[in-house]
Amino acid sequence: YIETQSLELQPGWNLVSFYVQVTLQDILGSSSHITEIQSATQKWRRNYVAPFNTLSTIDIKKGYWVYLDDPSGTGSSVILGLSGVRLVGNLTYALNMGWTLIGVPSDDDIPYDSATSEYILQIVRQTPENTEHIWTPSDIGSEYSNFVQGVGYFIQCSQPTTITLTIQGPEPEPEPEPEPEPQPE
Repeated sequence: YIETQSLELQPGWNLVSFYVQVTLQDILGSSSHITEIQSATQKWRRNYVAPFNTLSTIDIKKGYWVYLDDPSGTGSSVILGLSGVRLVGNLTYALNMGWTLIGVPSDDDIPYDSATSEYILQIVRQTPENTEHIWTPSDIGSEYSNFVQGVGYFIQCSQPTTITLTIQGPEPEPEPEPEPEPQPE
């Protein structure tokens, strides 16, 4: 089904993910102030030599660095409205030994603990204050302990592994109340 994701970008670099399937053109068309987008291995830069713009598609399971220019100098954020198909069900991620940049395509919080693998050493995310937070499997009661919508994550593993995350669909609409029977006259 089609859904719209609201994604807030601050001026500068933003580590993001998408929970609706979008194209590179969808993202670029949502703000003329986006000047660069990078995955772990590819990049797109505005007004760059075409052969060097290697990023051409958006993979919903990846995280991305998005650079938002601040031409007014006010430091104001921009909210993007991105519409696309929302995925539901089980998504399996192949994680490298070392670091893997992922996106979590869900608008519901998913506990880090659900990414079960004995080989995960830490999960790193960018915070709303533009700092980073490092979570380790031994963290209990950490301020950041869930995958949340719109954020990209670096996962460090001691060896290659896979994790599976379950992306829930929306709650079904309640059945309408039946109309009352007409009263006899």
